Amino acid sequence: MSSTIRHHIVLALLVGGATVATAQARPAGAPSSAPADPDRRLPISLAPAGLRQLTMDENDEREAVFSPRGDVFAVSSNRSGTFELWLYPSRQGGVRQLTMNPATTQDVSPDWHPSASSLLFQSTRIGGIPNIWRYNFGERGLTQLTFTKFGAENGRYSPDGSLIIYTAYDAAGRRHIWMVDAEGRNPTELGDGFDASWSPDGRTIVFARAVREGSDRTTDIWLMDADGTNARRLTGERAKSESAPRFSPDGQSIVYEMTWNPSDSSAAQPSRRILREVWMVGVDGQNARQLTLYEASRPSWSPDGKQVIFSTARGSSQDVWMIQPLVPNTVSRP
Repeated sequence: MSSTIRHHIVLALLVGGATVATAQARPAGAPSSAPADPDRRLPISLAPAGLRQLTMDENDEREAVFSPRGDVFAVSSNRSGTFELWLYPSRQGGVRQLTMNPATTQDVSPDWHPSASSLLFQSTRIGGIPNIWRYNFGERGLTQLTFTKFGAENGRYSPDGSLIIYTAYDAAGRRHIWMVDAEGRNPTELGDGFDASWSPDGRTIVFARAVREGSDRTTDIWLMDADGTNARRLTGERAKSESAPRFSPDGQSIVYEMTWNPSDSSAAQPSRRILREVWMVGVDGQNARQLTLYEASRPSWSPDGKQVIFSTARGSSQDVWMIQPLVPNTVSRP
């Protein structure tokens, strides 16, 4: 059976209201009744539910992000042999390839314009150096927006589509957050950091920043005003590095990727070999909670704020999954 047919079967199940996957794949030989690790268990009142698998094939799908209407999601997939931009329907319809590259080029990290008229993405199509590009729907050709010598990544539109923030590298490999207008003009540096994205009202930027405390080096989630001032730290645990933050549509929560720091010998490590998970925290830094009980990365929100979409490798490849972040009195384990 081809990967396209399998994908359509998955979509048909979703349209019919069925949950595609509800049981976590266990390592070979593991007992089906093995209890969860006590230090990893979620309070029932904060447990996620509604887990669904949105792609199912032998290829890798990464960095999925819903369109403003939520009817499709853009994703970077290697189903053609190298990573390119694709559109997948969130409910029904066909899969559409947007960019076509030679094997030496990768297009990743898509982000929608608020009007759904274009997609930002990073590409290595010129000189093998990643820079920010734009794909315009209904037009031919692509537009390069940044021309950095050392690389730029993770471009994100402002809520009104007039500005773009992104991460740029300097000659020493350090990462800084920059802002340009929608045509790539008037570059302004906002400060150290990476993985920046906007609050729904455009007044605040959430980002990740590397922090060194003694001999330990980690990355935490930070907030700053849209002009780069008033930077303040939101998370700060030695055993964990947080990155890839995204504001919820109501601006009250932030979902992010959490990676355990195996070099921190002073911190208790998880007993299972899960090093990267999706977490959620209030915009005030309170009520941090774990959303996934398995390897997962690069989360983002549905437009209505009811689901979080992310990538996870449950088998031999990475696929896109979706989960409801907060459903009281419900426990859902994949």
